[in-house]
Amino acid sequence: MKLKTSFFNASVLKKNITRFAPAWGVYTVFTFLYVVLLWQDGFYTSSVEMTFNIMAVVNLAYAGLCAVLLFGDLFTSRLCNALHAMPMRREGWFLTHLAAGLLFSIVPNAAGAVAVSILLGEMGHLAFLWLAVATLEYLFFFGLAVFCVMCAGNRLGAAAIYALTNFLSILVAWLIDTFCTPVLYGVVLDMSKFADFCPVVPLTAENFLDVRFDTMHIVAINGVNKPQWNYLFVVAAVGVVFLGLGLLIYRKRNLEAAGDFISLKPAAPVFSIVYTLCVGAAFYLVAELFNSDLEYIFLVIGLIVGFFTGKMLVDKRVRVFQKKNLLRAAIFIFCFFATIAIVRMDPFRITTFVPEAEDVSYISFGPYEENFGYNRDDILVSEREDIENLLQVHQHCLDNRDELGTPITITYKMKSGVTVTRQYHVVAATEAGQILNDYYSSVKHLLKTDDIEDLLGKITYIEYNSQDGYAPLLRIQPFYTGTGVLRGEQEVIYNFASSLKDQKIGKDLLKAIEMDCQAGTLTQLWDYHSNGSVLGWIYITYRTESGHHEQLNLTLYSNSVNTMSCINSLLADK
Repeated sequence: MKLKTSFFNASVLKKNITRFAPAWGVYTVFTFLYVVLLWQDGFYTSSVEMTFNIMAVVNLAYAGLCAVLLFGDLFTSRLCNALHAMPMRREGWFLTHLAAGLLFSIVPNAAGAVAVSILLGEMGHLAFLWLAVATLEYLFFFGLAVFCVMCAGNRLGAAAIYALTNFLSILVAWLIDTFCTPVLYGVVLDMSKFADFCPVVPLTAENFLDVRFDTMHIVAINGVNKPQWNYLFVVAAVGVVFLGLGLLIYRKRNLEAAGDFISLKPAAPVFSIVYTLCVGAAFYLVAELFNSDLEYIFLVIGLIVGFFTGKMLVDKRVRVFQKKNLLRAAIFIFCFFATIAIVRMDPFRITTFVPEAEDVSYISFGPYEENFGYNRDDILVSEREDIENLLQVHQHCLDNRDELGTPITITYKMKSGVTVTRQYHVVAATEAGQILNDYYSSVKHLLKTDDIEDLLGKITYIEYNSQDGYAPLLRIQPFYTGTGVLRGEQEVIYNFASSLKDQKIGKDLLKAIEMDCQAGTLTQLWDYHSNGSVLGWIYITYRTESGHHEQLNLTLYSNSVNTMSCINSLLADK
């Protein structure tokens, strides 16, 4: 039968449906199995949130598979030439495969959504919101997958380009962070900006709905997370753009490219560069993992391996060690290290940048978490005087780059919306170190309050452990009456009525802690107690406004004289 010259062919669509029935059939089966699991689970909080967020990962894999299957004829030279010798236009093949690809997702998901809506009853519209999310996400990933298939000449190339394109922004950030950030003193790369261009990350990180739960079950939907839905619509539109680009490439595609790793020749250099850099970075990180001093030798080896293996993939042959390729590899490696050298010279003065106080909205700062033993709670300041103090600390760090002291992360939120983050070291004995100590030792930072009397009314339990042993030496329960678990012991029931004596003990102890905070001798950083020693720890448990219990942990040093004097007095009276 002669095929009609048109933009759509029902016979081809039917053939796609029957030919690839195993793929969409398995997807349908798993969709309904998941519905059964949801029903048995009772549609708990975690189930509902995961159902929306997991679809980005599912569509990432499923859309790529569908695109490779539907357009896989382009990867076999004989079949590709035979099909395209028919009178059916390329637009017809493309749009018919596109219709099949959309059906492979929409039909199984719609059937699952109907089943879930019946089980949910009054909350049934949740299922159709999920269907909208799944369809829009699939539209993006399928559009991108089709575009990548058109750029590739075989399945391996399609998979590589699809993975590379999806995670390109993360790869770029990783390469910059691996090679450029270390040579820029104090600069910290903001990975969140790059993550926005990798849709898998935002689509799995935020909730689409504001759902209210009674214990664990759904009660009502308070609304939708508009920024997340806006992002979803944007990526769906990008998917449509990729479909259009895929059609344009398909119309100009050379059929003889079937079997090549990359069919779109302008894409070959981009792939080779990114692939070579990734292989080089992998070798470099292996050397760092084993604390080797040969990381740059490993880097050069990795770049050479990446360059020639990438050349083998693109050229489909192993004989790539010609003089011209050796010269190209040498030029590439030279350009790479020249770029690193230029970045190190900092022509744009990135490392010396210090914001103007009037341009800063607020600053958060604190010891960064990679150093074990530091309290990572950030301090937030927005007053002009506080901002100027932190800018003074920042300038001190730039003027004294060889200092090895307390690590600090300073994050500026600019009024323009830009976030700037820096990491330095500050010696405790310097003027900058003392400026920071005023914040590190403040009552607001250590006790999470400006009002000691207010905290006193919320305390349920105080415990002191000495450095000499694990057994608590002192337990105080000033005001709370109830049941619970004593720290370090088996579960017990207690009913400790509050008394004036306990209230006075709690008040005296908090007053002593406040005095040490004001004296700057209770800072929770050992650098500020270099001439002292750890004597013990205080654990203060208090009730929050929501009724939950939180705990404050304070390390006591030998120069925390007021607190230790109070504790020693209590122990003597014990």
